[in-house]
Amino acid sequence: MLKKLKDGLRLRRGLKLVWAGSRKWVFLSLILTVAIGVLPVGSLYLQKLFFDAFADGMVDGTGIAAKTLIVLVLAMAGIEIVIAGFRSLAAYVTTAQGQTLQDYVMQRLHKKSIELDLSFYETPSYFDSLHIAQTEAPKRTAAFVDVLAAIAREGLSLVSVLALLMTYHWGIALLLLVAVAPGFLVQVKSSNKLFQWQKEASGREREANYYHDLLTQAVAAKESRVFGFGPVISEWYVVLRTRLREELLRIAHWKQTRSFFVTVGATLALFGGFFLFAKATSQGVFTLGDMALFYAGFNRAQGHLRALVAGVSGLYESNLFLGKLFEVLESKSKIVSPKSPIGFDENASPEIALKNVSFKYPGTTRQALSDVSLTITPGEHVAIVGKNGSGKSTFVKLLCRLYDRTEGEVTINGIDVREVDLAKYRSRFSVLFQDYLQFGLSAQKNIWLGDVSRDLEDGEAIAEAARLSGAAGVIDRLPEGYETVLGKVIKEGEQLSQGEWQKLALARALYTNAKVTILDEPTSWMDPESEQEFFDQFHRLSTGRTAIMISHRLSTVKMVDRIVVMERGQILEIGKHDELMAKKGRYFELYELQAKDYR
Repeated sequence: MLKKLKDGLRLRRGLKLVWAGSRKWVFLSLILTVAIGVLPVGSLYLQKLFFDAFADGMVDGTGIAAKTLIVLVLAMAGIEIVIAGFRSLAAYVTTAQGQTLQDYVMQRLHKKSIELDLSFYETPSYFDSLHIAQTEAPKRTAAFVDVLAAIAREGLSLVSVLALLMTYHWGIALLLLVAVAPGFLVQVKSSNKLFQWQKEASGREREANYYHDLLTQAVAAKESRVFGFGPVISEWYVVLRTRLREELLRIAHWKQTRSFFVTVGATLALFGGFFLFAKATSQGVFTLGDMALFYAGFNRAQGHLRALVAGVSGLYESNLFLGKLFEVLESKSKIVSPKSPIGFDENASPEIALKNVSFKYPGTTRQALSDVSLTITPGEHVAIVGKNGSGKSTFVKLLCRLYDRTEGEVTINGIDVREVDLAKYRSRFSVLFQDYLQFGLSAQKNIWLGDVSRDLEDGEAIAEAARLSGAAGVIDRLPEGYETVLGKVIKEGEQLSQGEWQKLALARALYTNAKVTILDEPTSWMDPESEQEFFDQFHRLSTGRTAIMISHRLSTVKMVDRIVVMERGQILEIGKHDELMAKKGRYFELYELQAKDYR
């Protein structure tokens, strides 16, 4: 328990985060904390003076002087009004600080998400950490600030009140500790239970969210209605959510039942102490004002202590969850630029070579690529063909250095790619992936995002990319042309067909000034006429630029300089179309298999 408590209360990172993200609000919060913590003691002491003056006046029969009554009542009211004002201001400051820090944390998380290796998103254990960080970070950072402010206020108020009460007897502090300590242990234990449950349940929560998206978003709407699997997905969601809810309620039941008995014990402690003090007052040891101060002060001290315990346990709980945030923020990418990168000619089409390259994805034993050797010369047009699972997409990921090879060597102009600047290396490539994005933005921005270093207002360059990809005809038919918002994500925009979206994604890939263009199944949604037109135009306008095409349709790759045939992560054949047909090897078999359907 002590080790878990120590781990949960390692606040240095959290405090540094608060300071870095909201310095101005930290100063204001500290000033208000001191004021709110000290002023209640003055209010308590004024209450004692009031009751003593009242009792003295009753005993000697003269009554309390009106002037004294007015002064004391106004002073007590004034302090309470000032405290109320400070508390309102503190609540505003805490909210502002929490929101500012939340935005700062999300910016840090976004920055780190951009930096992380692709493997982070393709490994479930890492992705669970990211899921917890993304879902918990916004509310936990705001809660962290709230709790820190509350702890500071309640702690200072408690010290002030205890200092006043202990002038009567030192045992009062011990009595408070005995009354509240069990509640602290219950809070810490329940926080630890909640955190452990969250870690274990994060995968199931992601699964439930996935089912929710399938039921409520457009991605599955068509197939759900045609195949009728909606009720099945809904039932899977209900089963998962029921299990998650029951587990969470068991933790809540454990906490609340124990909290009740702790509250009973604390209440008995309060009134037991009050009985002893009242008895001493009846014997003349203390005045009526002393007894009123003790009751109000002890009650306040217990409230402050309860709030302090709740704050510490809340801090413990938030810090446990923020640990996942720090786990993500402190994750280090393995694919990075070297400290002293070697330069290469960035203006010319590069020579890229793979020598005896093998690769397997993290956490797997299967070789995705095995002993692959291939040199792509500057300006060469190469097609990579083969069945699904042959290693074509993995080949592209290694070329773009989204992953690093397990064995072998990948070079650019004879330089190991791990020795050159990562951003400059990747900027040599323009890629259209199979799972391209459909941005819910204007058609112009959909293309411009291919190279954000260029001027968004350079309409001619954007239009040229659209003409090359065949998207110009699609855009010209839109109500507002290039300014037309597409999709239904952000606003009620124009919806495109899959083939039209693909042409727009092609335009984005062709908009860059990259020296190497990689097209992964670039025409899968195009009709044969559009496909042939695209390839004729692409090869003509890509003269002098290196082009790598991944394709299942062998009829589209006949005009390239070389065709690379892959199977089971290995290169089987390399050559021109006529050469490979003459060999009557694997390429010949695949080509004839497709051609007979057309015959």
